[in-house]
Amino acid sequence: MEEDGVLQGTAEPADYEPRILSRFEGKERMCYQSLLNIGTLDHTSGPNVHNVYIHGKGKIMGGGFELAKKCAAIEKENLKDYLASHPEEVASCENENTIPFRCRGRLVNLSNAENVVIKDLTLGQGPSWNIHMIYSRNILLSDCRIESEGIWNGDGIDPDSSENIWIENCSFHTGDDAVAIKAGKNPEGNVINRPTRNVVVDHCVSDYGHGICIGSEMSGGVENVMINDCDMEVSECGIEIKATKKRGGFVRNVYVRHTTAPCVQIHSVGYNDDGEGAKTLPVLEHFSFEDMTLTGKTCNLDHEWKTCDPINLRFDPSSCLHDVTVNGKKYL
Repeated sequence: MEEDGVLQGTAEPADYEPRILSRFEGKERMCYQSLLNIGTLDHTSGPNVHNVYIHGKGKIMGGGFELAKKCAAIEKENLKDYLASHPEEVASCENENTIPFRCRGRLVNLSNAENVVIKDLTLGQGPSWNIHMIYSRNILLSDCRIESEGIWNGDGIDPDSSENIWIENCSFHTGDDAVAIKAGKNPEGNVINRPTRNVVVDHCVSDYGHGICIGSEMSGGVENVMINDCDMEVSECGIEIKATKKRGGFVRNVYVRHTTAPCVQIHSVGYNDDGEGAKTLPVLEHFSFEDMTLTGKTCNLDHEWKTCDPINLRFDPSSCLHDVTVNGKKYL
């Protein structure tokens, strides 16, 4: 990308057809294509695309929420009989739009990719998540700016059942999580059983959005996460680890150092809990938060500042949560 150059996606769903196999909110499904599509999804195999370098001083921008709404409207019409006959499933989701919106593409979609560098770019306004890596490994995102204010589910970077991910010197202004670490959703995530592991988030900053999150789709397991020298002070959720008791799987070995945030949260959530439950409860264990500055003040998506509990450890059932230390104090 040349300096000041812009690769601009349209807001017309037809430009992102035919749909491709992808994964969204923890389940493989046919989705509209992303603006950039790298690799072919296959949870039974390793990488099928290698050595990709996307860089420069320009911008890669998507069709935004206009594209998202158009895609979802088409999907809602396609699914109208299914939605009408499955009211309990609809009620278990975050809201009535959750299921139709799952067909959206991303801005950059990495499927079964290996050795990828994305550097020095501004990226944003994807119709959903902006950089999503699935069944991929050895990914570096460096010195990038991610912008998605006004996009519902507008996550910045989502490592999903992927390994060896390094995110450094990035800034976030996102309509949801800055970084959201995932590994599939029950029951499919338990069966595919491909963990996300070895993730480093280093020297990153948020000036709008939810902060850094693990979950809630973590049924394949998440382990070995290091968050270091990050500034999430201007965020709504700070450092958040979340799941539901139906997920199964595990989150373990998470280390956060020298980081500012409104709060640390390890808790259960009730939204997007459709799908058959796992045979076992999730296990959340071995979390260390050291040299943290916890402000107790969040900034929500309406740019409003509110007070919050700096430490929120409330997983239901509590037996799922073990070994949590915050600033030298052991809580469990």
